[in-house]
Amino acid sequence: MDTYKAEDDLIRSRAQDHLVNNWVNIVLAVISIIQGLAFNDLVTRFPNIYTYTRTTGDPTVFIHFVLCFIILLRIFQTYVTAVLDYNFGLPSFSEILLIFLIGAIEYFLFSSLIIPNFNIASFHKRLSIISVLGIVGYIVTILRVLNHEELFHSHKEYSREIHLQMVNITGMVIFIAVSFFIVLFPVSSSGLHNFLVSAMVLTFCFNIYFSLQTTFERQAAITRRIGESLSIALTGNLQGERLDINIDQPEREDVLDLCQLILKNFGYVYTNLFDTSEKLTYKLLKNILIVNKGKHPIGYKSFCIARSRISDEIVGMLFLKTHSSDSKINKFIGGLGIAKVVLFHLGFIGLFRTWRNWKVINNIVPKIKAHELHIVYLTVKDEAQGKEIGKQLLAHAKKVARKESKKSITMDVRKNNTKAQAIFIKLGFSEESITIDPEAEKLLNQSSNIRMSMTV
Repeated sequence: MDTYKAEDDLIRSRAQDHLVNNWVNIVLAVISIIQGLAFNDLVTRFPNIYTYTRTTGDPTVFIHFVLCFIILLRIFQTYVTAVLDYNFGLPSFSEILLIFLIGAIEYFLFSSLIIPNFNIASFHKRLSIISVLGIVGYIVTILRVLNHEELFHSHKEYSREIHLQMVNITGMVIFIAVSFFIVLFPVSSSGLHNFLVSAMVLTFCFNIYFSLQTTFERQAAITRRIGESLSIALTGNLQGERLDINIDQPEREDVLDLCQLILKNFGYVYTNLFDTSEKLTYKLLKNILIVNKGKHPIGYKSFCIARSRISDEIVGMLFLKTHSSDSKINKFIGGLGIAKVVLFHLGFIGLFRTWRNWKVINNIVPKIKAHELHIVYLTVKDEAQGKEIGKQLLAHAKKVARKESKKSITMDVRKNNTKAQAIFIKLGFSEESITIDPEAEKLLNQSSNIRMSMTV
């Protein structure tokens, strides 16, 4: 019965997605038609405006015509960018409707280009309406970006999107300010008006360039990642194929990648620890990694990441721990940072629940001896499996162990994860002991831990 229900839900979900995508495509096509008609309207007006400008020597109408043409390009480019840039989904219906309204009001703006009785105040009143709607659209977009940070590949891409939307909003505010000035002082110097409108044209051009550059940089980054993944997929089965990596400490911009790797492979620990949804767990973990600038026992500076030398993409990560890193000072600093993050997102009840769950999970946290280097996390991206990345990460762990005069390397593996056990046995590990704690196993919904070790 449950199988039939799951299949029915899947079919219904696919049908809804298909309907939504078709509806969005239809609306985008209508917007494209409107933009084409608006372009035709401007082209029709051009001969009269050009002749009038040459005859009178007054460039006011012509400058405003150029401004209208740039606005037309900007609005068209805005909805195209909305489709191309946000690869985590198509723009929402409300966003498309907003662009539709702005496009329709373009006719209202273009109709004010009347020769010879051009009313500059009337033009900028209408332009102000479009500018206000533009600000609304950009605010909606920036809120959408803020709520989908986890879907960006890196902090750098996320910050670039936020920067782009802030530039867009700033530009619209400037346009409104200029329009208000011209509306309030319509009889002042026409030369000043023309200068201000020319500045608006240049600002629009810069805005279009900056937006397109951001979009294409992001698309290029996606293409590079796809190419890298395809290369790995095509060569993954070749015997002896190896992907060379660089192992170093993450930067702040790598936190999103690091967070996604942790949740992909060890997310069950944090989801059960905080007792929250996957989305909220992501926000909690991301903020824990960066709290105190990442300088605490589970801050991002405590990790090692593996970067492909081909694409510079993060393909794996390693988290090492020693007896000294469990000092009381480090624990206290890390505990305060975690408590602050949990309190902010979950409140006092959530903080108490997290503390209660941690007391249970702490029973199976490995007790590291002075002569040991413990591997807390060692993981490789799925698409990079079979490329000897795990071996290179383990070689790095051995190097660290020898440098710190450790005699052995230890790690814990789930008892039911026989595949991982077999891999580590081949790499030189042997089973040492089993940690059984029914309460922790019930909370995490996982089997017991097997302690494995190898001599350095």
